[in-house]
Amino acid sequence: MKRNPLSFQIDTDKFSFASENEKRSTNLMRPNSTFFVDGLKRFVKNPVAMVSFIFIFLLVIAVFIVPLFYPYKYDEIICYRYTNRASGDFLRLAPFAYAPKELEAMANGTKVFPHIFGTDGQGHDYFIRILVGSRTSLIVGFFAAVIVLIIGGTIGALSGYIGGKFDLIVMRIVDVVYSLPDILIIILFSTTLAAVFDAYKESPLAKLGSGFVAIFVVFALLYWVGMARLVRGQVLNLRKQEFVMAARANGASTARIVFKHLVPNSMSVIIISAALQIPSAIFTESFLSYLGLGVKYPTPSLGSLVSDAQSYVSGGDTPKLFLFIIPSVLICLIVLSLNLLGDGLRDAFDPKLQK
Repeated sequence: MKRNPLSFQIDTDKFSFASENEKRSTNLMRPNSTFFVDGLKRFVKNPVAMVSFIFIFLLVIAVFIVPLFYPYKYDEIICYRYTNRASGDFLRLAPFAYAPKELEAMANGTKVFPHIFGTDGQGHDYFIRILVGSRTSLIVGFFAAVIVLIIGGTIGALSGYIGGKFDLIVMRIVDVVYSLPDILIIILFSTTLAAVFDAYKESPLAKLGSGFVAIFVVFALLYWVGMARLVRGQVLNLRKQEFVMAARANGASTARIVFKHLVPNSMSVIIISAALQIPSAIFTESFLSYLGLGVKYPTPSLGSLVSDAQSYVSGGDTPKLFLFIIPSVLICLIVLSLNLLGDGLRDAFDPKLQK
């Protein structure tokens, strides 16, 4: 049949079946993938980030698994402070040394595990206190990052999407929070909470110490502003995209648009900021514990261990300098590794850095 020249129907005579070569040219150049998988592949190819990740992973395994099987406890006194020095019962043991009572037990055929790093100034096994102190610092850094992620991410996403007066008020609050001195506020909270905990000495929070609780309170009150600004800037770029307009046209609520569409598409910024927040929190906790505003004795922290061992440096006790060097070097390695890990995540997941 001849086609009517005035018809709007497609003229099938102008089309032909694709050849085999044309079919092969439409094949995908690479398999289907996701943003997370692509970022993970780029992260694995970064040797510095992978070394940092392996170090942090092994450290986490050590600080959470080894104390379960280690024969000594972090608050167990191995060598008592006030004893007769002539008897050989010294306060501080050298690495891989034994206390006099342990030597007697070994003479009777009992197997005794050595003190790998010796004992500290209070007669505790130093190796287990290093492990528990590292665990305390890592827990503080992780939970601080979670607190900042939840509070800062939520406020920043809502501020960027809603905009208007709400965004103006939130940003002015952020400016005010930025101007507050965090160390001073931690001291004030620590002093206030100490008076409250004295009335409830058996509570779990009182056992942690007022300074330790004050650190988390200040993280929740002050440290979310950086995350909020980053997420807000990302949401401002995304809220005018077509998928947000489509969700709004379909009747999606503000909460669904923010947490179902905007936050997942801002995940690269959130992951990077959270990863970089962990070393900052660990350094802050170590610094405050060094000043005596952190965890409560006998619970150790890397900062408190450095503070306790400072007398060996000022006193010129060279054989005991390792009690100061070990936690100091460990703080540097943890903070450095987490910073390099955060840089690796930024290079892998930030779309603006991709070629």
